[in-house]
Amino acid sequence: MLHIMNHAAFDSAPVDRLLSRIGEGHTLMLIENGVYMVKRGSVAAERLERSLSDLTVCVLAPDLAARGITAAEVMARVTVVDFGGFVDLAVDNAVIHSWI
Repeated sequence: MLHIMNHAAFDSAPVDRLLSRIGEGHTLMLIENGVYMVKRGSVAAERLERSLSDLTVCVLAPDLAARGITAAEVMARVTVVDFGGFVDLAVDNAVIHSWI
């Protein structure tokens, strides 16, 4: 299952709620302001990092660039994808859930 999130959670409670609803083996795709969640040192990044063994986290490269976040600032084990990669994720997952 592909989960798409376009807003950032800046403290641990919203991240914990999100992660409690995402199953093992699922993919979390962060777009728009959601990319802030993978910036090294953020509370969200620390919480997400603890879940990376169960979850694949991807971010959209153009959204990182638009927010001035460099690849060096992205936490380890996060996959940065372009629009084509995003489309591939959508095609490869029969179920897609968008978090608003």
